Amino acid sequence: MQNVNLAIPDEIVYEMSLLPDKTRPVSEKIILRLAIGMLVSQEISLSKAAELVGQTFFEFMDTLNKLSIPVFTYTEDMLTDDFKFATNVGVNNGPSAGMYLSDPVVEKILLTHKKQLP
Repeated sequence: MQNVNLAIPDEIVYEMSLLPDKTRPVSEKIILRLAIGMLVSQEISLSKAAELVGQTFFEFMDTLNKLSIPVFTYTEDMLTDDFKFATNVGVNNGPSAGMYLSDPVVEKILLTHKKQLP
């Protein structure tokens, strides 16, 4: 790992000192924000972001959760695929019969998201 010296304006350092977790040094807060920014912009992976802040994968996921930052992006297409899967698996067979959403419920949800069932 390489050390890098940064000149950060005093007002930014002050604002960072006001953020929650006042026991954490400002330098760690800055590194955390850098890691989150790079993760969100998909420049680094979740594992690399965790490594950057000196946390395990699961500790970093917990940190993101506490900051209300989603760990995974769940797109509308993924939602549509999941609802299609839910309507086609286990609806009328086996011990899971009736445990999945019915077609009218799925259609209403998808229409809410401006999607149509095929």
